[in-house]
Amino acid sequence: MTELNEIPNNWVKTSIGEALIVVLGQSPASSSYNEEGNGEPFFQGKTEFGALYPTVRKWCTEPKKFAKKNSILVSVRAPVGPTNIAPFDCVIGRGLAALQPLADCNTKYFLYLIRNFEKQLAALGTGTTFEAISGDVLKNFQIPLAPVVQQNLIVEKIEELFSHIDAGVEGLKQAKAKLQQYRQSVLKDAVTGKLTEQWRAQNTDKLEPADIVLERILDERRANWEAEQLKAFEEKGKTPKNDKWKEKYKEPPQADLSSLPEIPDSWTWTTITQLGELNRGKSKHRPRNDPSLYGGDYPFVQTGDVRAADGLLTTYKQTYSEKGLSQSRLWPKGTMCITIAANIAETAILDFDACFPDSVVGFISQNEGVSVEYIEFFFRTAREDLDRYAPATAQKNINLAILETVSVPFMSIDEQKEIVLQVTEKLEATNRAEATIDEKIQHSASLKSSILTKAFSGELVPNSCNESAKELLDHIKVEKAALTDTKQKRSTKRKKKVTSGRKPLLTVLNEQSEPLKPDELMQLAGFSSNEVEEFYIELAEIAEQVEQLSPDTEQIKNWPYEKESEIKLKLKG
Repeated sequence: MTELNEIPNNWVKTSIGEALIVVLGQSPASSSYNEEGNGEPFFQGKTEFGALYPTVRKWCTEPKKFAKKNSILVSVRAPVGPTNIAPFDCVIGRGLAALQPLADCNTKYFLYLIRNFEKQLAALGTGTTFEAISGDVLKNFQIPLAPVVQQNLIVEKIEELFSHIDAGVEGLKQAKAKLQQYRQSVLKDAVTGKLTEQWRAQNTDKLEPADIVLERILDERRANWEAEQLKAFEEKGKTPKNDKWKEKYKEPPQADLSSLPEIPDSWTWTTITQLGELNRGKSKHRPRNDPSLYGGDYPFVQTGDVRAADGLLTTYKQTYSEKGLSQSRLWPKGTMCITIAANIAETAILDFDACFPDSVVGFISQNEGVSVEYIEFFFRTAREDLDRYAPATAQKNINLAILETVSVPFMSIDEQKEIVLQVTEKLEATNRAEATIDEKIQHSASLKSSILTKAFSGELVPNSCNESAKELLDHIKVEKAALTDTKQKRSTKRKKKVTSGRKPLLTVLNEQSEPLKPDELMQLAGFSSNEVEEFYIELAEIAEQVEQLSPDTEQIKNWPYEKESEIKLKLKG
C-alpha cells in the first residue's frame, strides 16, 4: 500500500484498479513480431520510455492485448515504473500494463501521478531473474484522486513549470556541448603552436631548436641499443670482430612530411617511436581468464580502465598474481597506455607500476627531453584520425605498425612543459564548469520531483473548485460496471461458439490426479491454439476454485508475469 500525504477535503484516496481500467499486456508469439510495419503497432516496454509518447519500432500480426489510444503505458517488469502515453490503439506485451482513464478524467493527471510515485511502485517489484509487479499489486496501488477541474489545473501548472525547467536544461546541455568544443580547441591550439605563441615569442632566446633535441634523442636511442648488443656479446663470451653488427640497428620510422600542416619554425615533426619505446602489453597465458593468473599484488589494467581514467590512471579493478606477472610485463609508473581494441586510441598515464594485456600499447619516453604528458595530450587530438585506420570489423582495432608511423609535432622540453601547464589549467577549469552544469541539471530533476510531490498533495494550485472527487469516483465505477457488463455479454456470445468436444476446465481438473500446467489444461480441455483468450476467460471465472502450485513462491506471486511453464494448477482441496 502507498503511504499518501494529506490531501484536500474534496479529494479521495483510492487505488489504480478503482480509478482506471487496467489492461495487463500479453506477449504474442515472437514469430509475429516484425520491423517492417506489418500489422498493429507493438510495444514491449523495454526501450520505449523517456519521451511523452513511445516510438514505434515493432509491429505485430497476431495481437493478443490492446491498449487504447491515450492510455497510460506502465512498465511492470525490468524495469518497474517508467511511463508514457499510447499515441494510438496498440498491442502491448506482458512487460506493460495500460491504464485507461474514465469519466472525462485528464490522462496526463494520471501520467504525472504515476511518475510521482514511480520509486514507490518500483520498490514493490519482486523476482529472482528480474523485478516485476503483478496485476494485483498494480491495481491495489493507492493514489490520490482529484476532481476533474482540479486535475486540469494541476496538469496545466505542471507543464508550465516543466517547460521552464526543460528550457533551462536545454541551455545547460548546449553550454556543456560548447565546453567539449572548447576542450578540443585547447588541445588543437596546443599541438599547432597557437596556445604558446606569445610565450614562445617571449622566450625565443632560451629555447633549444627541436631538431637538435630530436637528434640527441636519436643518438641516445642508438647508443642504448649498441650497449645492449655489446652486453649480449659479453654474456655469450664473444667479442665482435668489426662494426658490421651495428648495421643491424633498425632506425625508427620518420615522419612523412608530404601532407603535414605547418608548425612553428622552432618545432619539428617526428614519430612516437623516435621519442621512446612503443610496445604492446603482454598476456601470453591461455585461457586469459585462468583464475590462477589473478588476485596477487600486481595491478592489471585493461582498456576500460584506460578509457575511464581521464588522462591519469590512478585506480584499477584487477591484479595479477606471481604467475600472472611471469607471463606478462610490469610497466613503470609514467608509462602512457594506448588502447588498440574495443576503445580505439584512448590514452592515460600510469600512476603506478602495472601490467596490461596486448590490447593496450605502452609508450615510455627515451629521456627527460620528452614529456609523456604532452604526448598524451597530442594523442587526444589525433584520436579521431587514428580511429579511421581501424578495420571495419565487429570489434574495431588498430595495430602497432599504425601507431609507429603516427606523426607528432615536437618542440623543446621547456615548451612541452609550458603546453602541459596551460592545457592542464584550462582543462581543469573546463571540468569544474562541467561539474557545475551537471549539478544544475541534477537539481532540475529534483525540482521536477518536488513539483510533482506538491501537485499530488494539493499544494501546487489553489483548491477552489466545489466538485467532489467522491462523486467522480462513483461515476467511474458506473462506467466500469457498464463496460464490464458489455464484456460479459461478449464473453457469453463467445462461449456459445465452443468448439465441439471441449470440456469444462473444472471437469478436466477433477479428472486429473496430478497438478497441470496451464498449456496442458488448455489442451486437455479442447482449446485450440487460437483460443488462448477464451481459455483465460474461463480460467478467471473459476479462479476461486483453483489453486496455483510452483516450486518457487516468487513465481506464484508474479504469475502470469513469470514463465507459465513453471506454474501448475489443481482444484482446491
